[in-house]
Amino acid sequence: MVRLPAYILAGGESRRYGQDKTLLSWDGEPLILRTVRTAQKAASDVKIVARARDKFEFVGVPVLLDVVERVGPLGGLLTALEDCPGERCLILASDMPYLTEEWLCKLCDIREDTPVIFSQFSKGAEPLCAVYSKATLPFWWEQYRSKNFSLQKGIQRLGGMQVEFKDELESHPPFFNLNEPNALP
Repeated sequence: MVRLPAYILAGGESRRYGQDKTLLSWDGEPLILRTVRTAQKAASDVKIVARARDKFEFVGVPVLLDVVERVGPLGGLLTALEDCPGERCLILASDMPYLTEEWLCKLCDIREDTPVIFSQFSKGAEPLCAVYSKATLPFWWEQYRSKNFSLQKGIQRLGGMQVEFKDELESHPPFFNLNEPNALP
């Protein structure tokens, strides 16, 4: 099993959800803590990327501040890639309650020479459950300078490898994220 550093992006404003999703209780623990614990099972190191450190001190992992703010997940991705000590890293959203160690290991174990390896399911690509090459950092900085903040559009331009989730028995894929309160089971 390949262990990559993992970065959990937790700098969002949760506008669509209406309240801070990272602290939402899921099975008795804050969602951010659940995501960190799952990532720790598959990653060599786990860090949170956010707008404020104090909010996540209780989690017990390092918190990096966004190198640029108010550009959505692109700011977190830039921060993670700048900090990444190796050639690749795992990028995760903080709001994935069904995330599994098995899915993360599946992504990390793929050794294709590709800019990004991302999760895919019937509703589309999920750029926040993906393995990114550090070599893509200049591309993402150019996206920022050009005000192209969408990770979805960025991975379309970069190309990459999609890993499709096909388990029809699961009501939610492991990389399902909470964007609206009515998405709760």
